[in-house]
Amino acid sequence: MQNRRNALVLASGAKPLGFTAFKGVPCKYRATAKAGKGELDLYGIVGADWFGDGITSKMVSDSLKAMGSVSSIEVNINSPGGDVFEGRGIYNLLKEHKARIDVHVIAEAASAASLIAMAGDSITMSEGSLMMIHRASGFAYGNAEEIEPLIKLLKTIDDTMVSTYAARSKNTPEDVRGWLNAETWMTADEAVARGFADKAEAAAKVAAISIDRRILGFKHIPESLRPNRARALKIIAGGKSAA
Repeated sequence: MQNRRNALVLASGAKPLGFTAFKGVPCKYRATAKAGKGELDLYGIVGADWFGDGITSKMVSDSLKAMGSVSSIEVNINSPGGDVFEGRGIYNLLKEHKARIDVHVIAEAASAASLIAMAGDSITMSEGSLMMIHRASGFAYGNAEEIEPLIKLLKTIDDTMVSTYAARSKNTPEDVRGWLNAETWMTADEAVARGFADKAEAAAKVAAISIDRRILGFKHIPESLRPNRARALKIIAGGKSAA
């Protein structure tokens, strides 16, 4: 009962925990390059779920290699988060890339997705978009000695996230840790005010990501993001998404 296989960290979510409430919920990944500029659409869960959906660091790595030499990459994000290790991997791939990284939070960058957003040389929040940061969480089964490694791992992950968020936002580690403890949801203007984004702009049109975020262990979900089964089923059936 140890190591990543059993730690199932969620700093967003544990891999074997069916992230999507419904199998048909949209999850879109797209990568393109033209005239020396690349573009990535990260719309959906970070990391693979039970159904094989989700955005992985390997997908992003392969796409970046296929883009070749580009001067800038626009990264569009609409994601409730997912696997913290996959999120860290994607963050590092973007952060270490030679191209300028321009992040656009189209609707939501929660949990591991907010970590990815921190890789941007510029971070723009669309009107009405939200960003959420929180502590790592996970589960394990066993006695005290078997569970202790998970506790240590979660604390280590928290420390690494505090470091990354504080460095990008220019806030003190103490302030950032307080926001993580509180599971903090930020509007576009709040994200800019706190340094987690550089500017806010008009809303962009994008397919809805309709899932039950309680599956991800979120405790303070804004009313606008709480589960609506009827709306989700309509999206799956191909109907229009509700605002």
